[in-house]
Amino acid sequence: MMAPLIVGGVPEPFNIPLDLVNEKNLSRNAGFDQVVWRRVPEGTAALIEGLHDGSFHVVTALTECAVAAALKDSSLQVVGSYVNSSLNWAVVTSANQEKFLNVADLGSSRVLVGISRYGSGSHLMPLILAKQESWRNLPEFIVCDNFAGLRQSVISGTSDFFMWEWFMTKPYVEEGLLKFIGNMPTPWPSVCFLAKKSVINNFKGELFSTLCAIRETACEFRCENSDLNNEQFGASVDKIVSQFSFKPQDAKSWLESVHFSKDGLVSVSTVQTIAQALCEAGIVDHRVPDPSYVVYPTFLSSFDLHV
Repeated sequence: MMAPLIVGGVPEPFNIPLDLVNEKNLSRNAGFDQVVWRRVPEGTAALIEGLHDGSFHVVTALTECAVAAALKDSSLQVVGSYVNSSLNWAVVTSANQEKFLNVADLGSSRVLVGISRYGSGSHLMPLILAKQESWRNLPEFIVCDNFAGLRQSVISGTSDFFMWEWFMTKPYVEEGLLKFIGNMPTPWPSVCFLAKKSVINNFKGELFSTLCAIRETACEFRCENSDLNNEQFGASVDKIVSQFSFKPQDAKSWLESVHFSKDGLVSVSTVQTIAQALCEAGIVDHRVPDPSYVVYPTFLSSFDLHV
C-alpha cells in the first residue's frame, strides 16, 4: 500500500519523530508513502473522534485514555507502546489565586476543573487524583477545548484548576500567569498507539512496520543507545526549542526524562493497573476481562501473558 499513513497527535515534543521518520524514508520501506502528522491541540478525546470519522489511521494517545476508550468501544485497540516513561501531570491554577496552595486544599471544597474534552487526559486524571487523594467531593468540569482555553479559564476564574504536562505549562508559570500547586506522575507508560480494528485488519503488515519505523526514529531522536552529550542529542534539543519555545535547559531536561519504546510491548500488569484505576475512579464500570481485548496480542509482553 503506497499511500500516506495519517497519524493524529497532540502538538507536544514526543510527537516530533512523526515528522522525522520521513527524512530516512523508513515509512516508504514499511509500505506507506509517508507519515503525515496531523496536530490536534484538543487532546486525546478529539483524536479518538478522528479515528471514528476516518481523519486518522492511528493516533498517539495517552495510555490511560486509550485503555478507557478500548474498554468502552470494542472497535478500538492499542497497537503498541510509544513512550514508556511516565507523564508528569502538573496541577495548575491562576497565579493570582490564594485559596488553593497545594493539592490537599483542592479536596476540601467543591472545585471546577477545566478540561479539553470529556475522555481526554485532562478529564480522566483529575478523577484519578480525587480518588487517590480521597477528596470529599468529586470535581465538576467545564470544557475549554484546548491548552489555550484551559489557561484562560483559570486566569479568568472560570475554573479553579486544570492538569497538563509539566514542561508545556512551565513557560506560563515563569511568565507569572499560572501557578503550580502540585504534580502527579502517571504510574504507567504515558503514550501508546491506538487504531480501529478495521484499519488493523486491512493494513496490519504495513501499519505495524511503519509504527516500528516511528519507534526507531523516536529512539534515535532521544539518543536512547548513545551518549546524551553527543551532536544528535543537541540537534534534538534545538528542534524542541524551535518548535515549542522551550528554554534550552528545559528542552534538555524534558529529553533526558523521556524514554521511547523500542519494541512496542505493553505489559499485562500495565493494562490491569490502568483498568483498575479507571474503574475505581468511576470512569469505566468494569475491569479488563482479558488484556488482549484492549491490546493487540502481538504487543502484549510475553513474560506477563499468564499473570
